[in-house]
Amino acid sequence: MNKKIEENFKPRTWLLMILIIIGLVIIILLTNKLLVDHNKRKAESKSLFDIFTSVFNNGANQRNNFDEEYDKVTKEMEEQEAKWEIESFNQKFETHSGTTSGFFIVRLLDDVITSNKTNNNHLIIVSYGNTETQEEEAIRTIKSNFTKQENQHVNYEVILDYDENGYVNKITVR
Repeated sequence: MNKKIEENFKPRTWLLMILIIIGLVIIILLTNKLLVDHNKRKAESKSLFDIFTSVFNNGANQRNNFDEEYDKVTKEMEEQEAKWEIESFNQKFETHSGTTSGFFIVRLLDDVITSNKTNNNHLIIVSYGNTETQEEEAIRTIKSNFTKQENQHVNYEVILDYDENGYVNKITVR
């Protein structure tokens, strides 16, 4: 009977050994699968971090782009405002530029007097004959020449000069 037990036991031993080997292979495969999955997740988490960093940096770049655009628009608006200010200042003098009658020269000189009183940053010099001045009384004296009836219908040439910023700074009447 001993012999019979040993013979019956042998196939069981082999079966047990095969099951143990299969179990070890399964454990090794599962461990490998877990390690691969872990490394894959780790790689994905890095790429998620990279994506977050990229989005954050793009957001910063977009903010920088927004700031650049805002600065550009602000600068453009300031330039347009400065241009409008110059045009607004010059307009009342430019309407009299060229050939005009003495009647309109009176109005032009009144505008110069008012401008020089209210705008110290952009004083206008008036040149007529031998006189060149920006003083109110001297401009009024020049104006008196054009208030005479005989000079109101005579045509005169009005020449405007501009400073480096584009403002009228001298008016010559000939």
